Amino acid sequence: LIDHQSVQEVVEDVSKRFEIKRTVWVGDRGMLTTDNVTHLKKRGQGYLMGLVRRRREDIIGYIEAIQGDGIECKGGITQRERKDSPKTYAWEVKGKEKEVRVFVVHSEERAEYEIAMRKKSMAKVKKDLEALKKRVAKGKIKKKEKIGYHAGKILSRHKGTRYYDWKINEEGKFEYFEHPVNFEREKKIEGKYLIQTEEKDFDIAESV
Repeated sequence: LIDHQSVQEVVEDVSKRFEIKRTVWVGDRGMLTTDNVTHLKKRGQGYLMGLVRRRREDIIGYIEAIQGDGIECKGGITQRERKDSPKTYAWEVKGKEKEVRVFVVHSEERAEYEIAMRKKSMAKVKKDLEALKKRVAKGKIKKKEKIGYHAGKILSRHKGTRYYDWKINEEGKFEYFEHPVNFEREKKIEGKYLIQTEEKDFDIAESV
């Protein structure tokens, strides 16, 4: 098992044991770190790795940069077995650095799953927020600090901060609502994943 901490060690080990001059290392988004990419490039190695969807400001920019219908990618075993197979499409967008290629991929199958999971989480969070709203309205919780504590506790469960925010209005009533930034971001990344490489000759569909 290779993780982000062992990539460099494994690269050195493979290079020595098998005398391989150049390898293109393929990995998920847990392997792609700045240090690992720098090490691979210094060693003359290539990479094809996933990008972390969250905690990166450039991800939404990449997604918003896609144009056209994209390239349809071949489905896997699961897709071939289904009568109405979900589709996967990919686009190449400009990376932050000149030599970097970024592929934005949209999987209908993944989108269906992530939307269903998001709706399930939102329903659970909304139920708890509604219960808190009723408690505040009945005067069972009055201090803003305590209201904030309970609201924060609710939003910490079921990934609530991705979907909702709250406030105390001018009348002192507790209100909750869809987060104006986080919720829109979640909808944009649903079904999407991103791949980065510096291999000039790699075909988009084959890379996916």
